[in-house]
Amino acid sequence: MKEEKLMDAMNNIRDEYLESAGKFLGQLEPEGGEKKPGGRRRGWVKIVLIAAVIASLLSFPAYALTEYLLNSPEQALKQALKEIERLNQLGIIRAEVEPDAEVRRIDKLPGGELGESYFHRILYPRYQVGISGEKYTFIAQLDMATGKFQLISVNAHPDEDDEPIYREEISQPGGNVQILEYYDNTDDIVSPELTIGELCQALAEYWGFEGYTLSGTKNEDYNWDTAAPDEDSLVKDICDGPYITVYFQGDQEGVPMYIEINRFSSYTSMSIGTNHMVG
Repeated sequence: MKEEKLMDAMNNIRDEYLESAGKFLGQLEPEGGEKKPGGRRRGWVKIVLIAAVIASLLSFPAYALTEYLLNSPEQALKQALKEIERLNQLGIIRAEVEPDAEVRRIDKLPGGELGESYFHRILYPRYQVGISGEKYTFIAQLDMATGKFQLISVNAHPDEDDEPIYREEISQPGGNVQILEYYDNTDDIVSPELTIGELCQALAEYWGFEGYTLSGTKNEDYNWDTAAPDEDSLVKDICDGPYITVYFQGDQEGVPMYIEINRFSSYTSMSIGTNHMVG
């Protein structure tokens, strides 16, 4: 069984990782060298390099073979601002960084740990950027190699003249009562006319995927077992409901991505990305 899982994992490794490991370990000729019969066909590459690739993955991070696009917090912040602008241009969100927004923190996060699900995660380390303004807060993770968002969470606070749609009273020790207010302001984050199909198509374009498939959402923690949503249904209508599960065709095919909108006290939040907290 372990051997089968290992071979399955090897089948999911992208060609450039195999070739990079081979060049690093001297098993493949560099560009311009004499090619052997069969060239770089994936079959013989995998046979020749299987032991070398496993050794390289165990001995040093696979992403060490990659030339990074982002190499500093300053670059990560600049790229995050560009990516937020790109998401707005594609119609994925409509939440721009405010002129007086504060950069709360920029953290460099390691790549995935080697384990059973290792080959179903992006190998590269990433930067996490937090930007906070009076209206919007962004928490985003950027792939260091591509500069693309892996995960983005957008929080939108209501305007001063917005009225809460309901209030919740919570009893506190000593007889005090805390009042929580909830607002209907999903349109601060996404267009009220944006459909799920349009959003997924825009995300496929952003990530460079070839297409997508909507899936049902099953989550035992929340007792969710829902069918795939209709592509013509509105994104705003998933607020406070089960998140949307989407499979994109292309890189890391077969790994679910998630889209969700939730209403919290004093703000509404939308999250998009591969690693859901309960997925």
